[in-house]
Amino acid sequence: MKINKNTVLVSKQLEPKEKYSLIRFGKNGDGGYWVSKEFESIESLASFGIYDDFSFEYQLYKNSGLSIFMFDSTTNIKLWLLKLYKALPRLYSFKQFKYFYLPFVFFFFKSRTNVNFYPKLVGSKQDGFITINDIYENTSLKSFNSIGLKMDIEGSEYRVLDELFEKFTKIKWAVIEFHDFDLHEKTIINFINKNNLEVIFININNFGFKGSNDRPTVIELSLIKKEFVSKLEIGNIEHNSLRSMAISINDSSSEEMEISFV
Repeated sequence: MKINKNTVLVSKQLEPKEKYSLIRFGKNGDGGYWVSKEFESIESLASFGIYDDFSFEYQLYKNSGLSIFMFDSTTNIKLWLLKLYKALPRLYSFKQFKYFYLPFVFFFFKSRTNVNFYPKLVGSKQDGFITINDIYENTSLKSFNSIGLKMDIEGSEYRVLDELFEKFTKIKWAVIEFHDFDLHEKTIINFINKNNLEVIFININNFGFKGSNDRPTVIELSLIKKEFVSKLEIGNIEHNSLRSMAISINDSSSEEMEISFV
């Protein structure tokens, strides 16, 4: 099968069955994700992987006020002081400063009962990370009846997927960035089937590249438990969502990759 250089192949098993009406949270490009309008019915969000972009969590929190549990040891005040220092020549007004820096300080350091930040990377104990069992035993996340999940942990997702859904059975929807997709496509499909999940949106992260067998190396999947699919609205995502599909392109300086489902 001959395909052009900007086309990548993905299994038909990962193709959304409908064009669901979705809502995007987070900034344009990398860091934003599409979720179903069922986001309003969850009580908490588990977010694994933040670094310097908490726009998804911040907008979701501002929109719904749900409880948030965030995990990432690379997110700290030193990182943001360094970013602020580097950005100072471009900060021409207090308004810019307010939107660049103050939300971080407010979100992570203001004392609130429903915003919880843990300076730990999520992964396997062998790597020195906090494990899913640690989170289950030592946080109140398990006490919520409906949970949303965002996970971008740079390849460690394969170490925690099975235990995550075994421990936290109340996960209703998830947005997950899968790395080395070209090597793990079957693993991802098996994970989705095993946990009764439905793909409602797929995005090729073009910070990655075309890997083996013309598969992309990085993809982002929006998933929902199959039992809730019947509640989803069907519609043109571009017009029924908060923003245009164009802002899904992670790296605006690189060409967009097109998907061919096979």
